[in-house]
Amino acid sequence: MRQAVREAFWDFSIPMEGYVDHLYQDVKGLVTVGVGNLVDPVAYALPLPFVDRVTGKRASNAEITSEWMRVKNDASLARLGHRAAAHVTRLKLHEADIRRLVANKLDQMWAHYTARFPDAETFCADAQLGLASMCWALGPGFSWPMFHTAQRARNFQLMAAECSMSEKGNPGVAPRNVRNRLLFQNAHRVEEDGLNPEQLYFPRALVGRTWDPEAVTQPEIPNPPSVPRGTFDVEAHVEDVKKDITKRHGG
Repeated sequence: MRQAVREAFWDFSIPMEGYVDHLYQDVKGLVTVGVGNLVDPVAYALPLPFVDRVTGKRASNAEITSEWMRVKNDASLARLGHRAAAHVTRLKLHEADIRRLVANKLDQMWAHYTARFPDAETFCADAQLGLASMCWALGPGFSWPMFHTAQRARNFQLMAAECSMSEKGNPGVAPRNVRNRLLFQNAHRVEEDGLNPEQLYFPRALVGRTWDPEAVTQPEIPNPPSVPRGTFDVEAHVEDVKKDITKRHGG
């Protein structure tokens, strides 16, 4: 994995996953902590260095299990969101430990994914961040035939067209879909224009903040297309990409 991806992943992920230092339920009712880190079943939570929020004392396995069960058994928490779990939890993780958890999980998922698709190691930073984002949301074992056919062909435009996750019942996925498409669109430009693959060209305004089409990127992709504020239609763009790919292949 390129260093730029490692350095950006934390800030890239927090706007979509949130930052939660205590146990909570995600929209599927799975116990989670940190930056969307699943700790379900409870065995995944036990090795983590939870501490008592008041005393700062390291929590025992029995204390972690008790709190995990309390969160898991409250059916309302999945519906009410992660903040609702704050009133039923006493244990927390320090930020340094959450950062370590996220970094380790990223490495594990990337190793799993590249064991299946070794060529991903040669992709530019934008493409790798897009893949890491999908693995974070879907798990590194996800299998999407059209997407992976495009990946094997290094067809980043088709990857952008085929990377959308279902938003049904989970509208929070929508921002990730927008970001992933932009990443794979960037990857197409990086490869076509011979830009530095180590550099992440993803708009910095989209990392940690709401996307502003007029915001300056750091660094800017040379001669980026002009996108007036509020007029970027992702779905229309995806359809245009599909039509272009079909035309190129004689479809």
